[in-house]
Amino acid sequence: MELGKKSLRQMINESSVKVVDAYKNEHGDNWRFECVESIDNEVAKAEASLKYWKGVRAKVMISK
Repeated sequence: MELGKKSLRQMINESSVKVVDAYKNEHGDNWRFECVESIDNEVAKAEASLKYWKGVRAKVMISK
């Protein structure tokens, strides 16, 4: 690994700590449910975006 570049594992670990801390502070005892629900919403948006861009790519590939 090059200096200054983080591995995906490192980025996930750092982000997880930040997210958990933020949700614990904001939501108290219900933090885990709120956090997972928010993550699921972000995943759904990313999947929809990916589907959209794959569709655009497919149309570009068949364009003359």
